[in-house]
Amino acid sequence: MIKLSFIVTLSVLILFSCNEKKVDKKPELVLINQTSKIAKNEKSFKSYFKIDSLLNKSDADFTLTISNNQKSETLPVLCNCEKNKKDNTIKIQITSGIPTKTELNSGQKGNRILMNLGKPGSVKGQMKTLTFHIKDSLIEKIDLISKSTDNDYGGLGYNHFEVSKYEVNISKMNYAIASNIFGNYKLILPQQYGYFENDTILKGTFVCNNWRINTLDDLKSLDLNKWNAQKQSEMGFQVNQ
Repeated sequence: MIKLSFIVTLSVLILFSCNEKKVDKKPELVLINQTSKIAKNEKSFKSYFKIDSLLNKSDADFTLTISNNQKSETLPVLCNCEKNKKDNTIKIQITSGIPTKTELNSGQKGNRILMNLGKPGSVKGQMKTLTFHIKDSLIEKIDLISKSTDNDYGGLGYNHFEVSKYEVNISKMNYAIASNIFGNYKLILPQQYGYFENDTILKGTFVCNNWRINTLDDLKSLDLNKWNAQKQSEMGFQVNQ
């Protein structure tokens, strides 16, 4: 899992890298992809993906807000992007972390995504990875995969589902220069996110870098406990078998 470690480490550096002055402009083209009815959390919802020229990169705060329309929680996130200039595609991957289900049931709260920076191999909790798959003016897919250091998903090792209800605003739809891509989103999940009851609303921002992401197969096969042990071994810590 050296690849995953390197991606996470580089992402932390990117957290502090982007600031631009705000420029007032007139909005550009709006492209509507999908209209759908929903959801226990809202009466109606229109999915769309659009360019918004009023977006400002410095507004991205690298957080994710989880809500059920009655309460909310905001967590820090990491963001990586992988572009394909020839095909004009980009994949935007946003990673967050929360306590395990057992810890949440015992009242523990807070984020887990940055907890291993000072002590490699100390990850404990659920890792949530949200990925937007975008081509031209189309969102091809949005999916969310969860992994845990505990057996939190009925023996499957992970939980994975796709998201079809979304509002996504983006700076441009030419993905040749990844660092020019930033925006915000709101999602209605088909399942709970898992931090508190009925937390099916996600809101956040993203700023892209020109790097790479972890594939779905990478994440499905990732064993966080083995990854912890590997990092401890690399740092010279004793690993208990």
